[in-house]
Amino acid sequence: MRRDTDGWHLDIVAFGGPSARADEKVAGVSGMKELRNIPLKGAGWELREFGLSLDAKEGRDVPVHVTILAYLPAKEEEFVPDLSTADGLLLVETGNAALDTRILVLAIEQLAKRLGDPPQIVERAAGGNAKDPLRTLVKRVVKAPKDGAIDEFWRQNAQRAAITHDEEVFGALTKERIMSYPSGELVAFLLSVVRARGRRAVAFGRLPNTETFEASLGARWQRLLAVDALEMLVRDAGIAALFGAPGDRALPREEVVMALAGLKRIRVPKKAELIERALGMAREANLWEGPPDATAAAVLEELSARFYAIDDEPLRQKLEDDVRKAPDEFTLPAYVD
Repeated sequence: MRRDTDGWHLDIVAFGGPSARADEKVAGVSGMKELRNIPLKGAGWELREFGLSLDAKEGRDVPVHVTILAYLPAKEEEFVPDLSTADGLLLVETGNAALDTRILVLAIEQLAKRLGDPPQIVERAAGGNAKDPLRTLVKRVVKAPKDGAIDEFWRQNAQRAAITHDEEVFGALTKERIMSYPSGELVAFLLSVVRARGRRAVAFGRLPNTETFEASLGARWQRLLAVDALEMLVRDAGIAALFGAPGDRALPREEVVMALAGLKRIRVPKKAELIERALGMAREANLWEGPPDATAAAVLEELSARFYAIDDEPLRQKLEDDVRKAPDEFTLPAYVD
């Protein structure tokens, strides 16, 4: 829970046992907006992220933005996700009373360990949809900041998060830190380090923008950033989004070329071939400079569909493997303002 310039931001966690589809129950509630096209995955878990915004009314002086992390069934029977920053919990029951009780006890134990001893706001969803219990839970969670019930939790959690964040992103990034980072999380961590340092440099007036900071990094960093930017852009808007007239390009032309070289280096030949074909099409149809071309757009849409269908070339994992082969290329000294 935190308060920003646009209002309160609250987090609710929804999960259950192996047969409980918390994500489907939350998705079926009217007014829910799914925030990600692709579920987040971690060690033994997978979740979908939903959002709900409430206007400033009915006694609320500012808007309230509720994020609901709805977990898919985990393989571990008594799985309980991280609840250290949860403001409320929706337990989706499996119908096995003994199992549901064991899971609830484990969840309550986690909630009791949160900083500031905030209230344990829990609702249970049995058969049918989760509309009523979720609505009740949201009302209780939204009411807590107004009552001051979680002010201490917010203060301590924000303080702890700030300290941990600064140590991670501004401390020396050594080979040992890189190699010891958990598998599957390394690339996201490296990107967060670079982006936080770039924002800090801009905030303190050292650089005009974050792009200048990223441009100051080494070749391996440049390739990592370019491949990640290309993958996110294609995933969200298709291959056609890579092209456009100057001033309308979501990704600079040179970064697209650099990303293609990166795809080849980390050995994802299928995706690299599709991007290379798209580049050839862009040159032939003059997509870099001229107006949109209907025929070229159709071809690029087909290439996008084929890009999405490739499931044996996970870019994040390939990037991580490449980093671990030469961690010395990604070390950074401690950041000093």
